[in-house]
Amino acid sequence: MLNLLIRIIRLLSAARSPVDLAVRAVGVATIIVVVTVWGIKYNRSQAAKNSPPVVSDEGSILSGTPKAGTLLPGQQMAWEFAGSKGQHIAVAVVGNWDSVLELYRPGGIRLLTRDDNSGADGQALIDGVTLPDDGVYRIVVSGRKGEAGVFKLFITDSEKRPQPAILQKVGN
Repeated sequence: MLNLLIRIIRLLSAARSPVDLAVRAVGVATIIVVVTVWGIKYNRSQAAKNSPPVVSDEGSILSGTPKAGTLLPGQQMAWEFAGSKGQHIAVAVVGNWDSVLELYRPGGIRLLTRDDNSGADGQALIDGVTLPDDGVYRIVVSGRKGEAGVFKLFITDSEKRPQPAILQKVGN
């Protein structure tokens, strides 16, 4: 950076007339603007590569009322529902693509994740889960490896039963 400043000062000081100085100053300013804009674009593109997928908030979902949606590649869609401590629920995604379901407890802590192999016919399913807290829970639908498509999301009360071994507990 210091070398660049020295070169700019030398360039400006070598001007032979006020017009020459103005032309050189405009040239230096143009270079600075171009480098700055390129740097901003570069930094934004790098940040986009490192940032998590955007989660689209779709509102609330009620037990027994399915929600239809279309997931775009790389997108995540989220719904919220009111849950009670000790309540048993089942959540399912029905679609023709490789889906993933995540359940978050109140406070945003991920409770569990299920992939497309957890339900019948390769559908993502969370079943037999007992909610640990009262509050607003969040369901996030995404595609494995960026897959996407049309789907229906279902949430229902379920009977308590043992959780399959596929279940990944990632929260407390």
